[in-house]
Amino acid sequence: MSCGSRIPARRRRLKALVERVVNILEAAGKRYAILRFPSSYRERSIDLIAVGGDKADLIIRVKSSSSVSRDEVNDMVKASVALDSVPVIISDDPNLYDNIVYERCGIYLMNERTLENMYMRPSEIVALYRKGELYLSVNRKALEKEMSKRSLSVSEVSYLTNISRRSIYRYRREGGMITIESAEKLVSIVSEDVIESITFEHIASELRDKAREVRLTEYINPKLEKRLLREGAVYDLRKSAPDYLVSGESTKAVVDATSLKRRPVRDVIRKALECVKISDITGINVDVVTSAENNDIIVDELSTTVSLNKVNVEKLNRN
Repeated sequence: MSCGSRIPARRRRLKALVERVVNILEAAGKRYAILRFPSSYRERSIDLIAVGGDKADLIIRVKSSSSVSRDEVNDMVKASVALDSVPVIISDDPNLYDNIVYERCGIYLMNERTLENMYMRPSEIVALYRKGELYLSVNRKALEKEMSKRSLSVSEVSYLTNISRRSIYRYRREGGMITIESAEKLVSIVSEDVIESITFEHIASELRDKAREVRLTEYINPKLEKRLLREGAVYDLRKSAPDYLVSGESTKAVVDATSLKRRPVRDVIRKALECVKISDITGINVDVVTSAENNDIIVDELSTTVSLNKVNVEKLNRN
């Protein structure tokens, strides 16, 4: 088989995987936007954003491999912090096991069956694989109830399970991840009700605690720096429709249209339209920031493709 014939087959396989992922999201009651910027799949970092329902929101990349690039990681992690979502890669790599979520560089990797089970089959046990260990989750309320029913103190549970007092205290107070080995010890002393499957909500809770560690911005156009920073935390994206996500009193997707030499008008318009897709499902605002000389061009082009009620075109002051 020639290389040329393999490429269409790979594209068809990827398209079919995206369709299956969309079907799972729809069945789970999620609203979603399919993003197609950049137009080249290989250059893109985010394929879907899924929100709503009774599960955590997701930033999704769909891949035929399980490899993760630095740009994908940076964009997905930043977007997940700005939009309070979980960054997930869905892959049909046959090396990925069902019902295992693999944590890799701050991204959560799984196959489509694991995604479906996490959304649709709560009785399935899903574990997190992190740094060579498998983890489940402790149900805080169940642990507190069972310890109280059995009149067990933190010290007694620690002694009987050989789990540190500090860990037992934390599990009883706030739950959290626990290795399968420790989970088996806890179940043997207390009850199997205290251990549960990993969910997107557990992961989202962890990510909120880690959000302060995320490097917000690697680059801001000097022309926009003051304007963006006064509105909140700025997250620059390299391979997606927004140039920046700004999280403050409100969240914004910002497109930089200050230089049409660096970025053609058609790309500015495409970026803005993709950002409107995000806005339609998340409610965030969309700003297109232009220079004085480019403002009329951008407004004219945008007005032929989208309602200007959905996009705020802002002319940057010269000073």
